[in-house]
Amino acid sequence: MLVNSQTSEKGENPTINVTYQKLRQSRESIGASGVFMSKVQTTLGGWSLYQALTASDKMVFDEALSGFVGVVYTPQSVSTQIVTGTNYRFKCAASIPPSEVIWEAILEIYQPLEGKPYIMGIQRI
Repeated sequence: MLVNSQTSEKGENPTINVTYQKLRQSRESIGASGVFMSKVQTTLGGWSLYQALTASDKMVFDEALSGFVGVVYTPQSVSTQIVTGTNYRFKCAASIPPSEVIWEAILEIYQPLEGKPYIMGIQRI
């Protein structure tokens, strides 16, 4: 890190003061554990954190699994990635009725800008 060695009339280094102010402002959004406490924004191409499903997420899930038979998937949370359309990763509880065995799986669904969403992959975790 380069530091400007010039000082003001008060003997303070303006570069260090500005840097300190920026660190202080960013620290306000970080908790004691060092984890960001503010809401994370999704950027183009980046995956969001897993979160509770919205009504819109549930509609995409239901439409993509329309007509799907065999394993029953119940979405628990979702992560999204904005691309040309939207990629979804649904963390689900999965089972094959009438068995009571339940496991977790990730269902990857793509929602194109126009058209019906479809399953890209299913991974047991």
